[in-house]
Amino acid sequence: MAVETPIWMIEDKTLFAEALSQTGLRYVAMINTCLPDKSGEHDLQEHINSFNEQVDAALVLKPLLINSHSGCDLWPLETSIEFFKHAIDVEKEKNILICHETHRGRILYNPWVTREICRALPLIHLTADLSHFVVVAERVFQDSDKDWKTCLELIAQKTRHIHARVGYSQGPQVPDPRAPEYNHALESHEKWWDFILEAQAEGSSITIEPEHGTDGYQHRLPFTQVETADLWAVNSWLRNRLEKRWA
Repeated sequence: MAVETPIWMIEDKTLFAEALSQTGLRYVAMINTCLPDKSGEHDLQEHINSFNEQVDAALVLKPLLINSHSGCDLWPLETSIEFFKHAIDVEKEKNILICHETHRGRILYNPWVTREICRALPLIHLTADLSHFVVVAERVFQDSDKDWKTCLELIAQKTRHIHARVGYSQGPQVPDPRAPEYNHALESHEKWWDFILEAQAEGSSITIEPEHGTDGYQHRLPFTQVETADLWAVNSWLRNRLEKRWA
């Protein structure tokens, strides 16, 4: 069991470490290059500096792994590869698993760019949040989509962490994955997660977390801002469903 939160949001690391010890939870550190300060967000060196600083800050808490929102979606492929080469060197030097998340606004914002990065960098590790791909492409990928299959095959081989969020064609998070109208999206994501698990090399490990969250993701009713679903209930339901599925 673990908790994931951005390292730059932890104001008191000592208190946070004590809470981890008391609860028995491990820590998955999230880093976000050039956040919370977005100045220079397109500059490669700014992102490298931000990456280095946040990795060092995260290591103080001895994380299970580091999940990184890396770089910028505006970069050409050559710049993105340069960033990831540096990140892979840091991962080796610090002896910590660093997974780069497939996320909107970042280098790995769509499956096709991610496929090219995986081809260029065999040693890269990923956090698969496939809900972002669904909304960027504005479709829940079909089994018959051969192009998607080639992307997923490469992504699956590199994934060591999964964010189990269910997206749909009009957004990165369905209002409630328990609702029958979103069953197709749920089942599609589950099949993709199955595929990732099946692709893991013998002896390798993978971590998974239900990640339906707030921060603009959860639908709210107009005027009242009441959430359309209880997020604790949703994530608990999804966790129990996946535990049963993979028992």
